[in-house]
Amino acid sequence: MRSKSVSDAFLIDQFGVLRDGKGPYPGAVETLSRLKQAGKTIIILSNSGKRSVENDRRLAALGFDPQSWDWFLTSGEVAWRILQSETRQGSGNAARKCLLVSRDDDTSPLDGLDLERAESGEDADFILLAASEGDVHPLSFYEVQLAPAAKRGVPCLCTNPDKIMLTKGARPSGQGGSWSFTRNSAGMCAGSVNRFPTSMRQPVNSSDRSPRRKSAASATVLSTILPVRRVPG
Repeated sequence: MRSKSVSDAFLIDQFGVLRDGKGPYPGAVETLSRLKQAGKTIIILSNSGKRSVENDRRLAALGFDPQSWDWFLTSGEVAWRILQSETRQGSGNAARKCLLVSRDDDTSPLDGLDLERAESGEDADFILLAASEGDVHPLSFYEVQLAPAAKRGVPCLCTNPDKIMLTKGARPSGQGGSWSFTRNSAGMCAGSVNRFPTSMRQPVNSSDRSPRRKSAASATVLSTILPVRRVPG
């Protein structure tokens, strides 16, 4: 790709465009830097359940220059900000308990929120499925966590709806994708399972494909992220 372009801004996906599960694709680091040096606005997009800053760090650790993009927007970041807004509106009530399902002990989807982390599905008010380790743990591992929540119809918010996950292994994992894991776990989550973008108050179900609902979801996300600017450091 040549850095000379009539475009002023670029929206670039992370996985499958800049990198795979092992590291950067050939030329990706240099191309991103050239685009930024040419004065382009660079926004990296990802349906990662991790927050933006965690993805900033991860790309930098892989050899990308942190100054070669303006903003790293993830579904985990948007979900965090919506949950933050909703917990503020519900101030004065007891903190809700959330069962977080993530990879590598990542707690960033909940850090800084007025939410209490549940240890199991027995006392969770909702489940936040940011990622799964289906390439490490068998489905039965999650059944133990989720079965008690399923009995009570606890809702689940899936912020990373991957069907296939790019891992450090030689082959992509079809078991590690969060949405694939959720679909394969049908029956464990008796409550509503909603893919992001969504609001806990106005969920967008995977079966609801109406343009009106999609537009409402997009408007919610855009109104949340547009005022956000990258914080240096």
